[in-house]
Amino acid sequence: MFDKSDQKEAQQEAEDRADEKEVANNFQKEFNEFRRKLRAAALKGKKKVRNPLAKMRYPTKTPPGDYDPKEAQALCPPDAVIHHDTWNGRWELVYKKSVRISRSWGLYGHRESALMVIRLAWKRYMDDNLLEVCPIEDLLT
Repeated sequence: MFDKSDQKEAQQEAEDRADEKEVANNFQKEFNEFRRKLRAAALKGKKKVRNPLAKMRYPTKTPPGDYDPKEAQALCPPDAVIHHDTWNGRWELVYKKSVRISRSWGLYGHRESALMVIRLAWKRYMDDNLLEVCPIEDLLT
């Protein structure tokens, strides 16, 4: 248990903790005041503070290929819509309004990236409907 020598040590630790807590509270007050002044200086003369890292983004420089979006849509499973996204340089497929799949035609080629998203959509469709064979012959091989 505790004896007389432990009592002095415990009292000193309690005083030290109280001092540390007071120092921490003073720091927090000073820091909050500093932040308030910094915000006020940033907003002075400005209506809106804009993030300096935000930049305007331009469309990709990768030219679209010759694979027809209508032909790609014809290969898609039911409940799937394929989008020829020229702004980002990719084929994007939405399946059942919740699953989004996209592949860049700059990385994979225009036709191949379309086929990649179509294959992934068919795999998802087959899993959902418990099919073992794809209805479109040689699509998944």
